[in-house]
Amino acid sequence: MDDKRSEKSPLNGNPLIGKWFNGDEDASSVVLTVRVEGDSFAVEAVDGYDEEVGEVYDVQWDGESLSFAVHWKSTGRFGKYRLLALSENRVDLTYTYTHQETWLRLDANGQTVH
Repeated sequence: MDDKRSEKSPLNGNPLIGKWFNGDEDASSVVLTVRVEGDSFAVEAVDGYDEEVGEVYDVQWDGESLSFAVHWKSTGRFGKYRLLALSENRVDLTYTYTHQETWLRLDANGQTVH
């Protein structure tokens, strides 16, 4: 990373820069780290439960919110995330993710086929 270039980035001082975690201790254990890399943001996503590092891609800044996608290899789950600064120490995180389920066939009478 070119430190001189990132020092001059208009993104420096952005309230999204830093480490973020879910304030609900019974919820997600993922820690997101947002930093400036050159003239754009870089995001790291680490699952605090098992220290898995998610594959982050498609990081986009629209001038107000930061959006990105994460792939978790261990589960095959994909997530789309959007971070919006609420204050210096709080962000709003909206995310959607894939979920895997096993479904069973029903016969014409609505009974499970074995």
